[in-house]
Amino acid sequence: MQFKSLREAAYEANLEISRQHLAIYTFGNVSAIDRAAGVVAIKPSGVPYDQLTPEGMVLVDLDNRLVEGSKRPSSDTKTHTLLYRHFPTIGGICHTHSTYAVAWAQGRLVYVQGGKPGRKTIQYSVLANGRQATGELSVEVKALPDAATNPDQAPAPAALVLRAVRDTTVRLPVPLFGV
Repeated sequence: MQFKSLREAAYEANLEISRQHLAIYTFGNVSAIDRAAGVVAIKPSGVPYDQLTPEGMVLVDLDNRLVEGSKRPSSDTKTHTLLYRHFPTIGGICHTHSTYAVAWAQGRLVYVQGGKPGRKTIQYSVLANGRQATGELSVEVKALPDAATNPDQAPAPAALVLRAVRDTTVRLPVPLFGV
């Protein structure tokens, strides 16, 4: 098997997404790169984490051409290879869809069980190219209806996502210092 250690590194890192509950179903992926060979190992598209194997990692080159693998690479492969091409010090990329991060990013409307409703300001900090960028994001926090006593009022997850996608786009003003 070609690129055994590269495949194993990508495999182990992908398993951490599931172990750490950073994504559900088959969402998310990790890739690793062999810079000398210009080859990337990435999670195959649509494969559940409990069915992954090191041998099942898909190998592509930096132009997204299949090097080795029997499955389709992640649909995020082009993003990974673009980042590898433009940032030569990156050795791996992790892309997750954690439940709370997706809800926060998509909707700026956060439902909490037993929390205090109202507008909240979240301060964030991002490290980009070795420099720190900070900012604030305002979100509306709403109390989550009790599904046991008010089943018709409890928002379904799909409805929340559709509402978020249809009504709101979140843009974080993060200066990336020349990126």
